[in-house]
Amino acid sequence: MVNCLQMEVAHLGIRCLCVEPGHFQTPVLNPAPRNVKASSTSKFEDYAGVVAAAQGIRASLDGNQPGDPKKAVELMIDLVKGEGCAADRAVPLRLPIGRDGQDYVRGNAEDNGGVIDSTEFRRTRASFDKHLYMLSFSTS
Repeated sequence: MVNCLQMEVAHLGIRCLCVEPGHFQTPVLNPAPRNVKASSTSKFEDYAGVVAAAQGIRASLDGNQPGDPKKAVELMIDLVKGEGCAADRAVPLRLPIGRDGQDYVRGNAEDNGGVIDSTEFRRTRASFDKHLYMLSFSTS
C-alpha cells in the first residue's frame, strides 16, 4: 500500500514512510480488565482458544518488550526532519524499528520470497497469451 501511495504523491514532493515497529514498552499489551478478554459465552466461540492464546502472549510480553518508545519516537522525528541519525541519509520507504521489528520484517521477506519461488510456474497463467507484459512505474 505504501508503494502505491508513494507513486501517487511523489510528484507533489511528499515522501512516505511506513514504520514497522517491534514490541515497545507501552500500555498496549497491558492485560488489564479494560482490554478485550475471551469469554466462554462469546458469540464467536470458535475463536475462544485463539483469543485466549493471544491474551497469554500479550500478558507474557507486557513489561518485557525490548523497545524503548522514547528512542523510537526520536528516531522517527529525525527521519522526518532529516536530522540527527538521519542527517544526509535517504529516507527509506519502510522502516522496521527495534531489533525484533527488523527480525520480523526480515523473516516475512524470506517467507514471501519462498512463496514467490514456489509459485513461479503460475506467474503468467493469468495473463492474456498475446499480451504478456510487466508494468513499471518511476517514483522519481
